[in-house]
Amino acid sequence: MASSVREPVEHDLKIWPEYFEAVDLGWKSFEIRRNDRGFRVNDILLLREWNPTTKDYTGRTLRRQVTYVLSTLELDPDYVCMSLAYSSNRAGSIAEMKAQVEILGPSGTVHYRRPCTDPIVIEALETPGYSLRWPYCVDVKEIINALPAKYVERILRSAKVTVEGLVIPPATGQFR
Repeated sequence: MASSVREPVEHDLKIWPEYFEAVDLGWKSFEIRRNDRGFRVNDILLLREWNPTTKDYTGRTLRRQVTYVLSTLELDPDYVCMSLAYSSNRAGSIAEMKAQVEILGPSGTVHYRRPCTDPIVIEALETPGYSLRWPYCVDVKEIINALPAKYVERILRSAKVTVEGLVIPPATGQFR
């Protein structure tokens, strides 16, 4: 008798920018796709941002693990709805998760979620009213190692660990 058990598969998928951003920010934790690949729990989705106007990849990627597959969609039986979570069984995925920085605007809402090496993170450090939050990291040393040395004193002086992660409050003026 043949076994239906198989190792998880990584699926390379295109995703449009507005959906990519929603997954990246954590607002969208599911993916609906035609089930032409036999998606299963524990598979990995490599979501590659695709610009439909230029018909090219933007270079941004996300890796998510399938945690549940709903295959009985009333709308179309050829499609599945998959619940997504950060990939936990592939090298680099935990580091990817820890490196994500949330940039919060003056009202406290998340404007971006980017890798800590992204230039927009440095811009936020220098802009009054904007704060940074690392939701999955409470080790200040990791942050210090990822950002330019000129920010270390401010980070050590002002960073706070909260239930929401490591938070660096807004600059009070032009940072020097």
